[in-house]
Amino acid sequence: MVASSGPVILSFKRTMGFEIAIDDLDEGFSGLRLWSEIRPDYVKIDQHFIHNIHLDPVKLQFVRSIQAIAAKAGAKIIAEGIESSAELSVIRDLGIAYGQGYFIARPTAAPSREISESIGLLYSGPSPCARHAYCWTGCSQGSLM
Repeated sequence: MVASSGPVILSFKRTMGFEIAIDDLDEGFSGLRLWSEIRPDYVKIDQHFIHNIHLDPVKLQFVRSIQAIAAKAGAKIIAEGIESSAELSVIRDLGIAYGQGYFIARPTAAPSREISESIGLLYSGPSPCARHAYCWTGCSQGSLM
């Protein structure tokens, strides 16, 4: 829960250019309540809901609903734990522009700023964002210089 001074602090940080994110949104009411209270710019969906999403209609509906809420709230969704082409295809079809997982790239000390050609071909959507390795549909952040 956000403390009584929380909204003031978040408002101040936003005026300074900070963006707010919720990491690992799960099925609990605490995550949904936090989302409604702080109105984050980004919401990362826990990998539990991404794992085998192509085989589970309940997970698919959950993520579809979260995407709809995010669209209404102006938040961007990040899908965590994408580990197969089938999972990436579902995330792509849902219109989720951000993702991370071993299928996209393994963690490294110096992450790539580009998406591999195989991921780009699989996605076959708009040009990848030049700023974020995890954003494959482009974003409002613009390109790197």
